Amino acid sequence: MKAYAASLQAEQPPKATIHRRDEDIDDTEMKSSQEDWNSYFSKFLHSNNALRKLIPDALAALKQCPETTDWKTPIDLPGPLLEWLTGQRGILFPKTLISSFDDVKKNSN
Repeated sequence: MKAYAASLQAEQPPKATIHRRDEDIDDTEMKSSQEDWNSYFSKFLHSNNALRKLIPDALAALKQCPETTDWKTPIDLPGPLLEWLTGQRGILFPKTLISSFDDVKKNSN
């Protein structure tokens, strides 16, 4: 069994590395994956009970942020705020594609 596993492992392509850029990856492909905000949202909405627990921590984290916070992607948000946001896709942006905080601002009006 070990020999079979070793032979399968030997046939696999080398693992990706962050030390160099793979030549077969298009820059636009990389950019779109970086801007893909859908990966930050959960497939499922937060339940009412979950929101009751998440909202106080998210608000507290938001109050501790400086007013000039320069967030570029959701990963820049404080942990409790990001956790709250992940379950809000279908509530806050049900029919809109979000790819930046500018899109968030447009949809908050």
